[in-house]
Amino acid sequence: MQKQRRRNLLGVFSTTDRRHLQRSSLTRFEAIKRIHLTMDPFTVEENTLTPTFKLRRRDAHAKFKKELDALYALGEPVNGVSFKL
Repeated sequence: MQKQRRRNLLGVFSTTDRRHLQRSSLTRFEAIKRIHLTMDPFTVEENTLTPTFKLRRRDAHAKFKKELDALYALGEPVNGVSFKL
């Protein structure tokens, strides 16, 4: 059930990104190519958000470094936009 929900959500992101890319002046390298979804929220307690709820990029990057490295290791998608679970 959880995997099916994630696939449905990824489908929404994929469709939305393609439509936005067609209507905008963005080039292919500016488009979302891979995405990682997590149920782990950014919080002030984990130092991924400031007390005024701004993203602490360095801390957020450190928290998801393993996932980000895995996305970059996949390389460029072969057939346009590609989303992985």
